Amino acid sequence: MTELDLKKDSNARSAVIAVVAMMLIALSLAGLLYTWSSSFLEQGEAAPIIQMDCSKDANGNYRCVVIKVSKSYSMKGGTYSFFLKDETGLSKMFGPLYEIYCFRYGDGKGVVYADYNLDTRLNAGDVFYIYPDEPGSPLEGIVDMDDYKLEIKYNITDSTVGSFKLGG
Repeated sequence: MTELDLKKDSNARSAVIAVVAMMLIALSLAGLLYTWSSSFLEQGEAAPIIQMDCSKDANGNYRCVVIKVSKSYSMKGGTYSFFLKDETGLSKMFGPLYEIYCFRYGDGKGVVYADYNLDTRLNAGDVFYIYPDEPGSPLEGIVDMDDYKLEIKYNITDSTVGSFKLGG
């Protein structure tokens, strides 16, 4: 029997080089596939993006209509919060959306969320009403809110998903 002499046998050298090259290619592809596929795992829930249009009516009240929501989530369990901030960024009112859900002027809320299709989800067509100087509300005594902002926070990711100036 003869032993392979890699120094003398060029066919043996070529075979070893080919095997090593194939192993390196296979490992590289496996690493690339792992990196690519792991990007799909455990990404969590994406925060929605909300678009609103705010306007002031003849009575000095504000109406912010939800124009678009990239993905609709239920507001049950405190999924969303609202913040009404003055011109300095100080929160004058805040809380989960369900605390202002389906109230109306005169209920002493100051900010009301109207879910017109009554599905308890933040959707296009829903409206936020802001009533400056509403008696018994945290906004009593505040007359002009043109420089105030309504911010909506998605609590699952702790991110602000919409910030809207009341005065346009």
